[in-house]
Amino acid sequence: AQGAGRAGARRAAAARAGHRLGIASRLQFLAAHWLALGKLRKVLGRDLQFMVSGSAPMPLWLLERFHAIGLPILEAYGISENIIPVCLNRPDCFRFGSVGKPLPGSEVRLADDGELLVRGPGVFSSYLGEPSACGPATLDADGYLATGDLAIVDADGFITLIGRKSDIFKTSTGRRIAPAGIESQLQQVSQVEHVVAFGASRPQPVVLLVVSEVVWQAGVAESFQSLRRQLADASGSLPAYQRPAGLLITAQALTVSGGEITANMKLRRQAIAAKHEVALAELFAHLDAAHGTAFTAWSADALTCYCSS
Repeated sequence: AQGAGRAGARRAAAARAGHRLGIASRLQFLAAHWLALGKLRKVLGRDLQFMVSGSAPMPLWLLERFHAIGLPILEAYGISENIIPVCLNRPDCFRFGSVGKPLPGSEVRLADDGELLVRGPGVFSSYLGEPSACGPATLDADGYLATGDLAIVDADGFITLIGRKSDIFKTSTGRRIAPAGIESQLQQVSQVEHVVAFGASRPQPVVLLVVSEVVWQAGVAESFQSLRRQLADASGSLPAYQRPAGLLITAQALTVSGGEITANMKLRRQAIAAKHEVALAELFAHLDAAHGTAFTAWSADALTCYCSS
């Protein structure tokens, strides 16, 4: 099964890159499809060609794993203030990690601070109870709605969301950080279920990690070093000032009933911070004692992990 998965992953990666597999790899994929991948597709439904995901970003590893069995998950983006989706990846034009390109009729642009602005026939005129005439608080002079989401647009026109404008925090060194960038990077580790980054008035951010039950069932001692190394590797591609100085690893799931996440899986950051206030304070105290409040350097070997059950 693992061999079939690898063959499917090679084919999917080649397709995303626009490359053609060699004859040996094509034969391996055909064998994998006959032995395993085709059977899995049959279970899922042969008519199923792709799936669409929205509301919250999916980990890159999960997108790639589904694509390996021939089922691309296409991420989309919309807001309540616009009755039609703003952006969408299409089966014939998609890029993992992005929310695709604007749909026909939707116009987007970036404000000076990187906030995504949208204009089009689906954009509302006002909130309920407000005057119907659009004022500056709703639309700008050109009719664009400020979404509250920060984004980047690549050379091919694909839009990637990098976090909510309201979630940005400022470190003690004056850096402004959108935590979603850190969180999406660490969620590439498959054992990680939720990531929440903190760092306001700290020299370096720290992250809370909710890991899968498999890690705890195997025993923290057995899994700890491997998980720590994977997280350090994932952090290594972040800008130096965004790399976490500490990790708070917990088995306490984030739930809707517990008030830590919304019904559509968005993080309630203040509630999460309050729930883990004691453990976070202990981690901060340890970091301050080890590095001092002016800590700026980062290395994988110095990454501090703190477990809280």
